[in-house]
Amino acid sequence: IEQNHGVKMRPNDIPLDDKKTFDLLQRATNTGLFQVESSGMCDACRRIKPTRVEDIVAIGALFRPGPMEFIPLYADRKSGKVPVEYPHALLEDILEETYGIIIYQEQVMMAARILAGYTLGGADKLRRAMGKKKVEEMKKHREIFVKGCAEHHQIKEKKANELFDLLDKFAGYGFNKAHAACYGVLTVQTAYLKANYPVEFMAALMSNDMDNTEKVAIFVEEAKRMGIEVKGPDVNQSLTTFSTEDGAIRFGMAAIKSVGREAVKQMVAERKENGPFTSIADLAVRVGNRQLNKKMLEALIKTGAFDSFSPVRKPLLAEIDPAMAEAASVAKDKEQGQGGLFGDSFDLSGQAGGANGNGAANGNGHAPKNGSGHALQEEDWPLVERLGYEKELMGFYLSGHPLDDLRAEMKALQMHTVASLIDADPNTTTRLAGILSKVEVRTTREGNRPWARFTFEDQTESTELLCFPDQYAKLPRIPEAGEVVVVIGQVDKRDEAPKLKVQELMTMDDARASCYRGLRLHLDLDVFDAKRLNDLQQLVFDHPGKLRLGVRCHRQNGSGKKWVDLSVGEHIAIDFNADLARDLSQFLGAENLELVASKRLPQPEKRRWAKKAA
Repeated sequence: IEQNHGVKMRPNDIPLDDKKTFDLLQRATNTGLFQVESSGMCDACRRIKPTRVEDIVAIGALFRPGPMEFIPLYADRKSGKVPVEYPHALLEDILEETYGIIIYQEQVMMAARILAGYTLGGADKLRRAMGKKKVEEMKKHREIFVKGCAEHHQIKEKKANELFDLLDKFAGYGFNKAHAACYGVLTVQTAYLKANYPVEFMAALMSNDMDNTEKVAIFVEEAKRMGIEVKGPDVNQSLTTFSTEDGAIRFGMAAIKSVGREAVKQMVAERKENGPFTSIADLAVRVGNRQLNKKMLEALIKTGAFDSFSPVRKPLLAEIDPAMAEAASVAKDKEQGQGGLFGDSFDLSGQAGGANGNGAANGNGHAPKNGSGHALQEEDWPLVERLGYEKELMGFYLSGHPLDDLRAEMKALQMHTVASLIDADPNTTTRLAGILSKVEVRTTREGNRPWARFTFEDQTESTELLCFPDQYAKLPRIPEAGEVVVVIGQVDKRDEAPKLKVQELMTMDDARASCYRGLRLHLDLDVFDAKRLNDLQQLVFDHPGKLRLGVRCHRQNGSGKKWVDLSVGEHIAIDFNADLARDLSQFLGAENLELVASKRLPQPEKRRWAKKAA
């Protein structure tokens, strides 16, 4: 923040009454915020809509077994839906900030002092007795309390006993306010940073957890949701940790699996002192074999850290061995005191000639700077494999998503996204489409029957699929990690994060063969000329099958878009296979494919979902 905005900030400088901070907390966009990240805490923030630090302190104290039941009442009283009521008029001052609800241990103690004349020490003994439910002590305290109420405020015995019972109930799960306040202040401070300095805050979060790829992936998704670009690692731009760059976040190279922190520090130092690297060999020679190894260079290539040299990553692997050999040779020469032809001042950027791993005679057969030449003509990994390396080494897909070309099919097949399962009713039968990122086959304790747990994700979030023995036995084969599947199952909300109990699991090819009853193509006639129409016709006719085909055209006119449905003939039907799905997505754009799911699949329960939407 100081570097980018010139603001020198210490924690105690952070205001606790910033409107943007509480707007953020009311929206419950709490990823990365202290104490309030869980779905339950997010729900409490949405209900209570905090407007001051005291509300956050109260949420922290209320969000525990027991007092949790008072969250709706706190929210309703705060919003004015329900009038605020106090157990006794004398307690209004100490319960005003919590809308008449006893939340803190200190409130129990203060109530005993005000109502019955307890000393501070005596009130603390009462609190401990109530908290530990010591029967004999409670008997004595009840007598003292009732007597004190009568002497100090002429409160009748019946009412005094009711007040004692109320304090006893709340003391059992009352929270220490001092503790809750410390936590609440930290919550508001982190929320302030996220609301006012989002790029710097998210970069710091990622750096703080850079050894945990799962956490980094969560923060990257949150940054994208906030509209912050996360740029990939780059040997000439990245630092050791995550950094900010023109309003974006640059991936820190030490967060890549198999890449050592000390090696990155050496890279960054060398780059700052002697300028950017110009090739893999240049980097290897300048940083040296003591810091670098083959596995590290492979990881940098697979995650795109050398994309500025060549956007085609796979051929760069062939440059590693020659680069490492050259680095070893240079290091050996230095140890033996043998300088090169031009001495130690030789320019490794390639400007002095071609014997340095970067010029025409670089000894590895590859093209010079920026990967020009035959490297660009070689084949890269297929998209799914390329993205798979990114996910494996960084924890998330950076340059795309394996489901990008399947948007039309996802839209047709998904009754829910993973993220929207949180709003689904328990035990609802639903349908999801996505990719399996992890497959675990297990056996039951009794009978050793196999079952499976899958980690499943779409473009919104990830969840678990539980495939119990009966359903597992029906699977034609065990799907592999990386496969795109369609799952029909029952929503399980026993845990905090909803899961799905599998009833049917299909590969995407099986889904294409059995789950669609129609495909409609959307064509923009303002840009669709005869040649493109002919190309589209040929593309479709190359895949005959059983799926009905429809065409919907539109053209812009004075009143907007005018849509017309065209008949293509009963005899025209297609096989919507993986090749055609990819080709049509690239030719028309996935958003212009409209698929209709089969009637045999579970359909949305319109009345229920309409109510949810309302």
